[in-house]
Amino acid sequence: MALKIDEAVEVRMPLKLVAALVVAIVSASYFVFHIEERIDIVDMKLEKLIMNFENYQAQPSRGYTEQQVMRTELEYLKEQIQELKGK
Repeated sequence: MALKIDEAVEVRMPLKLVAALVVAIVSASYFVFHIEERIDIVDMKLEKLIMNFENYQAQPSRGYTEQQVMRTELEYLKEQIQELKGK
């Protein structure tokens, strides 16, 4: 395949080379877009994990909640004992 750039300049390339270059460029661009898509997916998963972790940290710990329940029950039992003693 001959391409005339100017009257004095002519570039010759085999058709196989042109086809190979086109295939290489298409493959490389597909690879780049595929990698970008995977990076976006991983980024979304990471953001979701960070959000879940922050929400988990904001919650009171299970031990703290159990202590609060036990304190409330103890106070209720103390009140019941006081009422029984008063009668």
